[in-house]
Amino acid sequence: MGRTVLTLVAIAFVAWTIVLISRRSPFGRWFGSLLLVLILAGLIYVALNPHSPASLPSSDAERAGYLIGYAMGQALAIGLFLVLIWRFGFGRASRAFFGRSHATP
Repeated sequence: MGRTVLTLVAIAFVAWTIVLISRRSPFGRWFGSLLLVLILAGLIYVALNPHSPASLPSSDAERAGYLIGYAMGQALAIGLFLVLIWRFGFGRASRAFFGRSHATP
C-alpha cells in the first residue's frame, strides 16, 4: 500500500512538473531541475549498486578494456546530464523561455 502511494505521488509530481513547464511557470523551471537531479541521483545509485552482476569477459585484457570503457561511458553520461541540468535550469534560452508569459488566446 505504501509503495503504491509513493509511486502515485512520484507520477503526480512528474505530471505536475510537465504542466508547469508547459505553462512557462518559474516553478516548472525549478521543479524540472529538481526532477533532473533526482533522475541523475537514481542513475548514479543504480550504476553503483547493480541488481545483478554484469557479465564480464573471461580474459583479463578484455575485462580491463570493458571496465575502462564502462567507466568512461558512465563519466561521459553523467557529465552530459550535468550539462543538461545546467542548461535547463540556468541557461540563457531557459531564462528567456520561462521569463516571458505565454500568449492568451
